[in-house]
Amino acid sequence: MTRLWAALLAPVIVPQGRRLSAATPRLAAPTTEPDAAALADPRLEVLVLGDSTAIGTGVDRVEDAPAAALARELGIGAVLALGRNGATAAEVRAEFLDRAAASTASIVVVVVGWNDAMKLRSTRAFARDLTTIVRTLQAHRLGRRVFVVAPPHFERFAVLPQPLRFALGAHAAGLRRAAGRVCRQWGARLAPGIDGASASTADRFHPDAAGYTRLAQSVAAVLRD
Repeated sequence: MTRLWAALLAPVIVPQGRRLSAATPRLAAPTTEPDAAALADPRLEVLVLGDSTAIGTGVDRVEDAPAAALARELGIGAVLALGRNGATAAEVRAEFLDRAAASTASIVVVVVGWNDAMKLRSTRAFARDLTTIVRTLQAHRLGRRVFVVAPPHFERFAVLPQPLRFALGAHAAGLRRAAGRVCRQWGARLAPGIDGASASTADRFHPDAAGYTRLAQSVAAVLRD
């Protein structure tokens, strides 16, 4: 049902989406993918797993990426990020989950839903993939805590033209509700999603350093609760 508005508005929002995609620069993440040794390091405390926002796309410096921001908020040094630009929950599950689950991290922060909303994946499929991610992470390490960052508030993203903003916002809201249900069912914790209030000047879409700092602060607040 959350895709209904997108279907009804397709004649308008499909061209809008194509124009936006063509005009938006493709940014590289400032982080590098950790190798097996880094993921197996006994000093590793937190792993951030997911899409482009997990690995800090939108900023130039590793120090401004969410993993580093979260390390500062928590006062720890061993935080890594694993993921890639454009990944849906299904792609994170297929490409990165085994490595993340086998890592030594006692806390995993999952950041998915951005691309599921953009690609209008069904709420059911998203919830199924997120459930697999959460359950697998929990099963591979006794006492591991899993936190899920809610899908973004696209309805607040100024870079998105109307009615595309409205349609994506409506679908992302459905994905946020699904994420909340998954977290409640399986004992994970839900942290607030990105609201687009502080966007990168490079693409006006991904968070800038201040945006990632706010994300880290919201995750840290849930971690401490």
